[in-house]
This record gives sequence, C-alpha cells and structure tokens, in this order.
Amino acid sequence: NSDVVSKADIFKGDFPASYGGRLSSVLDVRTVDGNVNSFGGNASIGLIASKIFVEGPIARRKAGFMISARRSYLDLFIPLFGSRVPEGSKLYFYDINAKLHWNVSEKDRLYLSGYTGDDVLGLSMKELDLDKMTVDFRNLAGSFRWNHVFSSDVRSDATLYATDFKGDVSLDIPNAGLVYRQKVVECGAKYALVWNINPSNKFEAGVSLASYGIKPGEVSPVGNSIIQNVTVPKINAVQPSLYVQNEQQLGPVALRYGLRLSSFTTTGPTEQRYFDPVTHELTDTVQVAAWKPISTYWGLEPRFSASWSVSDNFSLKASYIRTFQYLQQLVISISGSPIDTWFTCSPNVKPQISDQFSLGFNQLFFDEAFQASVELFYKNNKN
Repeated sequence: NSDVVSKADIFKGDFPASYGGRLSSVLDVRTVDGNVNSFGGNASIGLIASKIFVEGPIARRKAGFMISARRSYLDLFIPLFGSRVPEGSKLYFYDINAKLHWNVSEKDRLYLSGYTGDDVLGLSMKELDLDKMTVDFRNLAGSFRWNHVFSSDVRSDATLYATDFKGDVSLDIPNAGLVYRQKVVECGAKYALVWNINPSNKFEAGVSLASYGIKPGEVSPVGNSIIQNVTVPKINAVQPSLYVQNEQQLGPVALRYGLRLSSFTTTGPTEQRYFDPVTHELTDTVQVAAWKPISTYWGLEPRFSASWSVSDNFSLKASYIRTFQYLQQLVISISGSPIDTWFTCSPNVKPQISDQFSLGFNQLFFDEAFQASVELFYKNNKN
C-alpha cells in the first residue's frame, strides 16, 4: 500500500551488518507517521481494488495516528459471469495498516504499529471431482518502538515485535475432503545504538533475540473422509545475534565495514525425528522436553563495502558479505504452490551460507535526472 510507505530501501548485495538471516536480498520498508498538526487523508476507487487513508493528531504536536485499508472486490462480480465461472469461486484480498506515535519529549519518541492482511482464492473443478478448493493466507504483525536521543551524537532504538502467518488449504472432494494448515509465529526484541563520532565517522552496534514457533504442516480429514490425520511435529527455536559496524568517509572514498555474530538453537517441546543423511530413512524419534536444546549453529558474518566517487556523476563500488539463513522454505514446485511450507535448520538440515563478492559502477545523467548502474557479482552458496 503506497499510501503508508515513507521509505523503502533494497539491499541486493552489500547488506549492512544490522541485517541478517537472508541470502538473496533485504527490503527495508518504513511507514509514515501520522500528522500531528492537522487531519487529512485520501481515498481511491479502482477497477480491482479500493483504498482509504486517514491521518491526524491525537494531541496536537505531541501524538498522531494513521490508518489505511485496502480491499479488492473481484469476488463481488463473480456472480455476473454465471456458469462461465466455476461455482464457489472466490478471489479477494484485504489489508489494514495502522500506526500511533507519541513525541514524549525532545529526546524520546514512542511508536506502535500494526498490520493485518488476508488473501483468499476459491474455485471448483467438477471434472476432477473437486467440489471446492479454498486457499487462505493470513498475516498479522505488530511492533512497539522506543527511540531515545542521548545527545546530538548518540541515539538508540529499542523494538519489540511479533508476527503471525497462517496458510490454509481446504479440498472438498467426495469421501476425501481435507484441510491442510501451516503456521509461522515469530516474536522478538531488538536494540541498536548509533554514535556519530564525527561528520566522517558513524559507529553502530546492536543485539537482537528472536523466537520461532513453526507448525510446518497438518492434514485433517473433513466429513466422511478416508484421509488420515497427519501432523509434522512443531518446531521451536531461538535466534540471538549481535553486530558492530562503522561507516567512514575518507575523501572521495566511503567505507562501511562490520561483523555480525548469529546463533540458532532448536528446542523442545517437540518430537524430534532423525533421518539417515544418505538414504533419508527415519532412524530415530526422540521426545524433547520444553526448552531443552536440540541443535545449535553459529555464524560469523563479516561485511565490507567501499564506494569511490570518481566524479560528481560517476562512482565505483565493491563489496563482500557472508550471510547465514536459518529459516527455509520447502518449495513443492518451481512456480510455487499453496502448500510450500516453512521449516528451520535442525539436526537433519544445516543452515544455508552464502559468500558474495560484487563490483559495479553508477552513472548519473542530465543533472541527475537519469541514473544507470551495472553490478557484477559472484556468489558461493553452501548447504
């Protein structure tokens, strides 16, 4: 929803040390703050979806809010097509973004953000004895952030957050109806400290702790179904990490270098299954008590990038990063499917590791009206 986005940065190769847990890229999206001086908003009606955005002060110059909602309505037009559209068809999405912020003092600001969204697809294929299939993906997320300014050179950010993803697929088949469910819950805390040592040097350090509760998949019969109940054991895990980073300007050369240390531990309560690494046959099953560690992995992730401004319009850049990814998605097909599921590294699966080198240039044209960039990279992936 572009109405709520104030800034979006994509990192394709030179991840700062503050980002971890991903190999390919990172998209950092920041939402707008509500207007603390006056009320405002907008609304739009489109052929596929409509949206509304409202913002305003709660306490003038001290606190404000914003809320935005979207919904598609293709499902409302489905009956107009009659028999040309399969019976029971559904097709819609909605999402809601909301944010409160409070300027407590000149040195303290509080932010409370929330998001919820749902994507639903339903159809039937009588020729395949499929009376109805419904795919439903839901997301719920929230965060609380405290920004504190110690001095003109030092500030901090403390964040608490939680996310909840659910994916359901239901199949209405004569004598074989079923519902497939998966769920990923993540909650955690982050703290970052930024020190502007001088106009040419900025130091940053931070710590974080994330907790995961993942239900990779559960199949349940519906009605008089011959389908048997099957449940993949729940995965519990904790992921602490810390990082340090420095940004330095040396004349026309800008440097950013840092180090990230991450760890990932799977814990009980769960039923841990062990498989032969060659035959992939089940070799053992162990009942693990709550919070008892099962497997632990560590990752040391150096980061380095350099940019040289050859002229006002031309620059060269180079970088090296190492990243670890502990959370994986099991893709059933190349194009993806509704039952692609999430799981973590474990005694059976090692974390993915990537070493990436990149080299490129950036050129501005016509008083910075146009920009062209080329980047070459070499990536070595493991596991």
